[in-house]
Formats: sequence, C-alpha cells, structure tokens
Amino acid sequence: MNKIELTKESKDLGNVYWVTSIKKAKDEVRDHIRYVYVKDNTITSTDGERLHHAKLEGDYPGGFYVVVKRTRSLIIMISVGDDFIYPDFTDIIKPASPATKIPACIEQVHGAFADVIRAMDKKHALNFHYFEDVVNCNDMFIVSVGDNGTAVILQGDNKTAVIMPMRI
Repeated sequence: MNKIELTKESKDLGNVYWVTSIKKAKDEVRDHIRYVYVKDNTITSTDGERLHHAKLEGDYPGGFYVVVKRTRSLIIMISVGDDFIYPDFTDIIKPASPATKIPACIEQVHGAFADVIRAMDKKHALNFHYFEDVVNCNDMFIVSVGDNGTAVILQGDNKTAVIMPMRI
C-alpha cells in the first residue's frame, strides 16, 4: 500500500490541495468519483459535474488514492489500488474551437463569471460556486467557453478544470 504525504515544504501541496477540494459523496459507488487519481506526474479528481487536474513536480506511485487528512499544511493520501478504471478525460480538457477566451482570477471572480455566462448560450448556466472554487487558488486561468452546452474549460499554468454547464 502506497502513501503520499505532503507537508508545507512540498512544492506539490498547493496543487494537491486544489485538486482535492472537490467534495466527495460518502455513498458514491463509482471509483473514479470516490478517489483521486495519480498518473504520470498528474493528479485528477472529479465529482461528475466538474474535474480538477494538476501537474505534480514530485514522482509519486500511480493509482487511486483516498484522502485521509487534508489541511493547508498537510495532506495524506493512502493508495486503494490501481486496478480501477479512470475514464479518459483528455478530450474533455481540450478547449472547444472556436471558443471565447476569458481571463479569470480570484480578484475579479464576479466579473469573469459574468463574462463567462454572457459567452454561453442561453440554454445553459454554470454553478458560480464551482467557478469560484477553481479560481480561489490565486492562479490566473484562461476560460474557454464553447457552444451548445459544451464543458467550460479553465486552464492555468499547472492546473486545468472542467465545469459541466447545467441545462436550464
């Protein structure tokens, strides 16, 4: 059983803290939603409506992990194995083309969110709290908004987030 323990001295603590900010339902049965996924120096987490994906500087054993402790100065994750299947999300995290590009950061979260909503078609909406969770890490993101309810992609230097719009 592998264990990943990150302290405030770790360069990866901020990215892992951001990825693991997605709340998990305790009664969820889908493995890719219950656990975080580490592979090829990246970490990914989803709740089915949004996805956080970040690059890691350290070299960690791949597989699925459960977060057993999470604070701003310490994160401990325990491996639950690597024999689960994580959905291929690589096509999702590529922005639609053409897409409206909007800069977003925490200082201007409300204005950026309003710009994103204006760029979306009128049949879909976006959860503000999901958007705020993404940009709350003090990084700058470029937001790509496609057509017809496609995923909203937020890309930073080492982080990518996907938020699925809601049909209204």
